Amino acid sequence: MQEIFKNGSTISYGKRKNLAPGIVEDYLILPDSTKGFTSDEKNNFEKICKSFSWTSTSNPGEILPPCYGFFPFGDGSSILVARFIDDGRDNQGRADLLRVDAIKIPAQLFHELKSDLSFVFDSSIWKNTFAIENSMADSIVISPDDCDKVFELVKKSITVPLLVGCSKNFKFKPTSGKFNSFDINSKTVEEISVPIVAPPSNPRIPLPPQKPIQSSVVQKYFPYVVFLSLIGNIFFGLLAYDLKFNQIEKLEIEKKEKDEKITYSDNLVIEKDGLIKEKDVIIAQKIADLNAEKNKTKFDLDKIMEQVKSNPTLVNAKKVLEKYEIEAHDAFMDRVKSDFSKAQKKSIDKWLEDLKASDSKGKK
Repeated sequence: MQEIFKNGSTISYGKRKNLAPGIVEDYLILPDSTKGFTSDEKNNFEKICKSFSWTSTSNPGEILPPCYGFFPFGDGSSILVARFIDDGRDNQGRADLLRVDAIKIPAQLFHELKSDLSFVFDSSIWKNTFAIENSMADSIVISPDDCDKVFELVKKSITVPLLVGCSKNFKFKPTSGKFNSFDINSKTVEEISVPIVAPPSNPRIPLPPQKPIQSSVVQKYFPYVVFLSLIGNIFFGLLAYDLKFNQIEKLEIEKKEKDEKITYSDNLVIEKDGLIKEKDVIIAQKIADLNAEKNKTKFDLDKIMEQVKSNPTLVNAKKVLEKYEIEAHDAFMDRVKSDFSKAQKKSIDKWLEDLKASDSKGKK
C-alpha cells in the first residue's frame, strides 16, 4: 500500500493559501498535483469534490476530523481513494477550507492489499505523499475489524461510493444519487439516497450589447410616437377608471339589497318573538288559574290528620278544623254555585224543549 501511494496516480483539489491578501480564488484542481490522470478522469474527480461539503458547527473555528472516500472510477477498473480534510482557514480568514487528495488504484490491486488497508487512515502517509505543509487534519482511529468491514463494502459494492468518517460532519450529494456511509463513531453502515445532482454547467456567455439604432426615420417620427403613446396611456387609464367605478357602484347596490333583506328577516324574527312571548304569558296565566281552582277545593287531609294526631283530643280537633272553616265554607259555596248553575242550565234547556214541543202541537 505504501508503494502505491508513492508511485500511483495522484490528484488534489482545494484553494491555494499563498495568495496575496485580498485576492479571492475559487476551488480548483491544484496545479502540478496531477500525475497519470486523463482529462475525463480529472472532470470526474472534480465532480466528486464539488459534491462534498462540511457541515456548520456551533464553534466556527473548530477543525473537523477527516473523511475518507472510496469511489469506483473510470470504467470500473480503478478505485479512487480520497481523503477530505478541513484545512483550516483560507487567506481571507474563512474557516473550514476544503482540501481533497486522492490516489487512483487498480481494482484488482486494491483487492489484493486487504491487510494494508489501515494505511489509508494514517495522516502521515498522505502528508508525505502530497507534501501538505502544516495540515490541520489528523488520523482517525479505526480497528482491524472496521478495516475489514470497509474492505468488504468496497469489494461488494464496487459501483457505489463509500464514505468513512463521522457522518454528522459532512454532506455528500453525488451525481449517482446513492452512496454508503460508514460512521466511525457508531460503527454503523447506512445506505443513503440523495437527489441526483446535475454536473456543473459551463458559465453562460453574455450576449454582446446591442448597438443603438441610428435610423433617420425613427428620429424623425420619434416625437409623434411619444405623443401617440401618451394619448393611448391616457385613454386606457380613463377606460380602466370607468370600469373600476362601475364595478364599485354595482358592488354597493348589491350590498344595499343584502342589507335590506337582512333587515326584513330581522323584523320577522322580532315579530315572531313577540307573538311567542304573548302566548307564553297567556299559557302561564291559564296554568295559574287552574292551580287556583284546584287549591280552592283541595285540602291537604294528610296534613290535617297529622295535626289532629299530635294531640288526639276533641278540643284540639276543633281548633284544627276551625282553621279550615272559612276555606271549607268558600269551597262549599263554590261547589253549590257550580252545581246550581249546572242544574239551572238543565232546567232551562228542558223548558225550552217543552216550549218547542207545545208550540209544534199548537200549530198542528
